[in-house]
Amino acid sequence: MDNDSFQSSLKFQLEDILRRKDINQLRLFGRKYGFLELTLRKRAWLQLLSIELPSDLSNWKCNTLEEQRQVEISKDVDRSLGNLSIFDSNDRETIESTKNDLRDILVAIFSKHKDISYLQGFHDIASVCLALFGKNQGFYVSEKLATTVFKDMLSNNFPVTISTITEKITQILKVADPELYDALDETYNGQFFFTVPWVVTWFGHTFRCMEKICRFWDFLLSSPPDSIIHVSVAFIIQLRGPILRQEYGDIENIQKIFQKADDYSFAFGRFFTRAQNLTDKFPEKFLGLKSHPQTEKLVLSQPSFLPSKGPNPLIVLGTIGAVAAIALVVVHKDLIFQKRPLNSLK
Repeated sequence: MDNDSFQSSLKFQLEDILRRKDINQLRLFGRKYGFLELTLRKRAWLQLLSIELPSDLSNWKCNTLEEQRQVEISKDVDRSLGNLSIFDSNDRETIESTKNDLRDILVAIFSKHKDISYLQGFHDIASVCLALFGKNQGFYVSEKLATTVFKDMLSNNFPVTISTITEKITQILKVADPELYDALDETYNGQFFFTVPWVVTWFGHTFRCMEKICRFWDFLLSSPPDSIIHVSVAFIIQLRGPILRQEYGDIENIQKIFQKADDYSFAFGRFFTRAQNLTDKFPEKFLGLKSHPQTEKLVLSQPSFLPSKGPNPLIVLGTIGAVAAIALVVVHKDLIFQKRPLNSLK
């Protein structure tokens, strides 16, 4: 079977799965092949996130957010969109209009949901949703992600959550590739803070190509809640060669490798096979994560060994480690969240 025939066959299979709303088969398909094209991808993501769009799509705007939060959002929105190549050809007026839509989406989400707070990086999540679904549908997809998949990161659990995730990434890499782990451990002193933007934005700030970002999201939305950890490990291993060619401790050049990851070619089939193998070898139970009760999807939760109430030395120690990791992120934020200018505005 030639490639065109194979792609046609895959499209027929996916359309049948979507018609039947077979979520298990949809997840299997998404992990193995991705969702092929824009129209099918949008339908697949809506089904995976259990989103029923309202009849009036435009009735979502809301602004009861305190001024300080709006300022934080505006600062990120003002420097957004430049990391996505899909916006490169847009003129200044279109860019400003799109930024206004993005700002409206973020303000509405965090006005409506007082149990979560805006976190830098979520504007990249909402930017992908806006680029793919447009303003109105993009709001509902962004809102669902904020209130399920990313809820713990957007709540008071963020320090413990991100500390736990980065710790699990280091644990898995240490077993999966000891040599690579040793090189990075020596460079980053055991704090793999460079993985934070991957986790917080689902690689939405790492790649410029929307198709590449969407292929990552296809896999993540189709996978268990721990899969961002396994994909992050697979991503490090993908860059193994360039990393090991650097001197131990050369943080600047290694960080540049991560920043320029978009320049490296990806064989998605092999890459996600590796990620799936890591998922199978280090399952959800090992990582202490749980599914969201409504969507059965992708909530990165407080690890099971940490009680939710009462003082506990483990929480104190975990919080200290998290604060240290976050301090490193703040110190090196220019390296981690490198801003790319819009070509049209250069």
